[in-house]
Amino acid sequence: MDKETLERYFEILELPNDSTWPQIRKAYCSLQELYSSPSIVLLPVEDELSSTRKEEILNEIEEAYQELEIYFKNRKHHFEKNIQAIVSEIDFFNGPALKQMREALKIDLLDIALATSIQVNHLKNLEKDQYGALPRDVYTRGYVTNYAKYLSLDPKKVVDDYMQGYEAWYKKKHEL
Repeated sequence: MDKETLERYFEILELPNDSTWPQIRKAYCSLQELYSSPSIVLLPVEDELSSTRKEEILNEIEEAYQELEIYFKNRKHHFEKNIQAIVSEIDFFNGPALKQMREALKIDLLDIALATSIQVNHLKNLEKDQYGALPRDVYTRGYVTNYAKYLSLDPKKVVDDYMQGYEAWYKKKHEL
Protein backbone atom coordinates (compact mmCIF):
# COMPACT_ATOMS: atom_id res chain seq x y z
CA MET A 1 0.00 0.00 0.00
CA ASP A 2 1.43 3.37 -0.96
CA LYS A 3 1.92 6.13 1.60
CA GLU A 4 -0.77 8.39 0.13
CA THR A 5 -3.44 5.68 0.33
CA LEU A 6 -2.40 4.78 3.86
CA GLU A 7 -2.66 8.43 4.91
CA ARG A 8 -6.10 8.68 3.33
CA TYR A 9 -7.34 5.68 5.33
CA PHE A 10 -6.10 7.24 8.56
CA GLU A 11 -7.78 10.49 7.57
CA ILE A 12 -11.10 8.72 6.93
CA LEU A 13 -10.92 7.28 10.44
CA GLU A 14 -9.95 10.74 11.74
CA LEU A 15 -6.66 9.49 13.18
CA PRO A 16 -3.00 10.52 13.02
CA ASN A 17 -0.78 8.38 10.77
CA ASP A 18 1.08 6.83 13.72
CA SER A 19 -2.03 5.42 15.39
CA THR A 20 -1.90 1.96 16.90
CA TRP A 21 -4.22 -0.92 16.03
CA PRO A 22 -6.32 -0.49 19.22
CA GLN A 23 -6.78 3.21 18.37
CA ILE A 24 -7.87 2.29 14.85
CA ARG A 25 -10.36 -0.26 16.15
CA LYS A 26 -11.81 2.25 18.62
CA ALA A 27 -12.14 4.97 15.97
CA TYR A 28 -13.79 2.52 13.57
CA CYS A 29 -16.36 1.45 16.16
CA SER A 30 -17.10 5.04 17.16
CA LEU A 31 -17.53 6.23 13.57
CA GLN A 32 -19.68 3.22 12.67
CA GLU A 33 -21.98 4.00 15.58
CA LEU A 34 -22.02 7.71 14.78
CA TYR A 35 -23.08 7.31 11.14
CA SER A 36 -25.30 4.25 11.41
CA SER A 37 -27.71 5.43 14.09
CA PRO A 38 -29.43 8.69 14.97
CA SER A 39 -26.91 10.91 16.70
CA ILE A 40 -27.12 14.17 18.57
CA VAL A 41 -23.69 15.00 17.16
CA LEU A 42 -25.00 14.92 13.59
CA LEU A 43 -28.26 16.71 14.39
CA PRO A 44 -27.05 20.17 13.27
CA VAL A 45 -26.06 18.82 9.83
CA GLU A 46 -28.84 16.24 9.50
CA ASP A 47 -30.53 18.20 6.68
CA GLU A 48 -27.28 18.40 4.71
CA LEU A 49 -26.38 14.72 5.18
CA SER A 50 -28.58 12.48 3.05
CA SER A 51 -28.99 8.80 3.78
CA THR A 52 -27.07 8.10 0.58
CA ARG A 53 -24.16 10.22 1.78
CA LYS A 54 -24.24 8.49 5.18
CA GLU A 55 -24.06 5.14 3.40
CA GLU A 56 -21.10 6.35 1.33
CA ILE A 57 -19.32 7.50 4.50
CA LEU A 58 -20.00 4.16 6.19
CA ASN A 59 -18.59 2.35 3.14
CA GLU A 60 -15.45 4.53 3.24
CA ILE A 61 -15.04 3.83 6.96
CA GLU A 62 -15.44 0.09 6.35
CA GLU A 63 -12.96 0.08 3.47
CA ALA A 64 -10.40 2.09 5.49
CA TYR A 65 -10.76 -0.27 8.43
CA GLN A 66 -10.48 -3.44 6.31
CA GLU A 67 -7.41 -2.17 4.42
CA LEU A 68 -5.70 -0.99 7.61
CA GLU A 69 -6.38 -4.38 9.18
CA ILE A 70 -4.60 -6.08 6.27
CA TYR A 71 -1.77 -3.54 6.46
CA PHE A 72 -1.30 -4.11 10.21
CA LYS A 73 -1.38 -7.90 9.85
CA ASN A 74 1.31 -7.73 7.16
CA ARG A 75 3.33 -5.32 9.28
CA LYS A 76 3.03 -7.60 12.31
CA HIS A 77 4.19 -10.58 10.23
CA HIS A 78 7.18 -8.59 8.94
CA PHE A 79 7.93 -7.39 12.49
CA GLU A 80 7.86 -10.98 13.82
CA LYS A 81 10.20 -12.18 11.05
CA ASN A 82 12.64 -9.37 11.95
CA ILE A 83 12.49 -10.37 15.60
CA GLN A 84 13.23 -14.00 14.77
CA ALA A 85 16.20 -13.03 12.62
CA ILE A 86 17.68 -10.77 15.29
CA VAL A 87 17.00 -13.20 18.15
CA SER A 88 18.77 -15.99 16.27
CA GLU A 89 21.95 -13.88 16.43
CA ILE A 90 21.72 -13.30 20.21
CA ASP A 91 22.93 -16.05 22.53
CA PHE A 92 22.64 -14.14 25.80
CA PHE A 93 20.33 -11.26 26.69
CA ASN A 94 22.09 -8.48 28.53
CA GLY A 95 21.49 -4.73 28.33
CA PRO A 96 23.43 -4.15 25.11
CA ALA A 97 21.60 -7.08 23.45
CA LEU A 98 18.24 -5.54 24.40
CA LYS A 99 19.38 -2.19 23.03
CA GLN A 100 20.57 -3.84 19.80
CA MET A 101 17.19 -5.51 19.45
CA ARG A 102 15.26 -2.30 20.13
CA GLU A 103 17.33 -0.27 17.68
CA ALA A 104 17.07 -2.93 14.97
CA LEU A 105 13.31 -2.75 15.30
CA LYS A 106 13.48 1.07 15.20
CA ILE A 107 11.71 1.46 18.54
CA ASP A 108 12.32 4.56 20.62
CA LEU A 109 12.97 4.22 24.35
CA LEU A 110 10.19 6.71 25.02
CA ASP A 111 7.68 4.39 23.32
CA ILE A 112 8.69 1.57 25.64
CA ALA A 113 8.56 3.89 28.65
CA LEU A 114 5.04 5.04 27.79
CA ALA A 115 3.77 1.52 27.12
CA THR A 116 5.34 -0.08 30.19
CA SER A 117 5.30 2.82 32.69
CA ILE A 118 9.04 2.33 33.26
CA GLN A 119 11.03 5.55 33.57
CA VAL A 120 13.36 6.23 30.63
CA ASN A 121 16.37 6.49 32.96
CA HIS A 122 15.68 2.95 34.23
CA LEU A 123 15.47 1.68 30.65
CA LYS A 124 18.77 3.38 29.82
CA ASN A 125 20.37 1.80 32.90
CA LEU A 126 19.01 -1.62 31.86
CA GLU A 127 20.52 -1.23 28.39
CA LYS A 128 23.89 -0.17 29.81
CA ASP A 129 23.96 -2.93 32.46
CA GLN A 130 24.35 -0.24 35.10
CA TYR A 131 23.12 -2.48 37.87
CA GLY A 132 24.05 -0.05 40.67
CA ALA A 133 21.70 2.56 39.22
CA LEU A 134 18.79 0.10 39.03
CA PRO A 135 16.29 -0.50 41.82
CA ARG A 136 16.21 -3.67 43.92
CA ASP A 137 16.26 -6.98 42.06
CA VAL A 138 12.51 -7.60 42.30
CA TYR A 139 11.79 -4.31 40.49
CA THR A 140 14.58 -4.86 37.98
CA ARG A 141 13.17 -8.30 37.23
CA GLY A 142 9.76 -6.72 36.54
CA TYR A 143 11.29 -4.05 34.31
CA VAL A 144 13.19 -6.64 32.27
CA THR A 145 10.03 -8.78 31.98
CA ASN A 146 7.99 -5.84 30.66
CA TYR A 147 10.78 -4.74 28.33
CA ALA A 148 11.03 -8.28 26.89
CA LYS A 149 7.27 -8.52 26.43
CA TYR A 150 7.22 -5.17 24.63
CA LEU A 151 9.85 -6.45 22.19
CA SER A 152 7.90 -9.73 21.74
CA LEU A 153 10.73 -11.75 23.28
CA ASP A 154 10.53 -14.76 25.58
CA PRO A 155 10.38 -12.98 28.96
CA LYS A 156 11.64 -16.01 30.93
CA LYS A 157 14.77 -16.38 28.78
CA VAL A 158 15.51 -12.65 28.80
CA VAL A 159 14.97 -12.29 32.57
CA ASP A 160 17.05 -15.40 33.36
CA ASP A 161 19.94 -14.12 31.23
CA TYR A 162 19.77 -10.52 32.44
CA MET A 163 19.45 -11.42 36.11
CA GLN A 164 22.58 -13.61 35.90
CA GLY A 165 24.57 -10.45 35.24
CA TYR A 166 22.70 -8.57 37.94
CA GLU A 167 23.29 -11.33 40.51
CA ALA A 168 26.99 -11.59 39.62
CA TRP A 169 27.32 -7.82 40.14
CA TYR A 170 25.42 -8.04 43.45
CA LYS A 171 27.65 -10.85 44.78
CA LYS A 172 30.80 -8.99 43.77
CA LYS A 173 29.55 -5.79 45.40
CA HIS A 174 28.79 -7.55 48.71
CA GLU A 175 32.04 -9.56 48.81
CA LEU A 176 34.02 -6.37 49.39
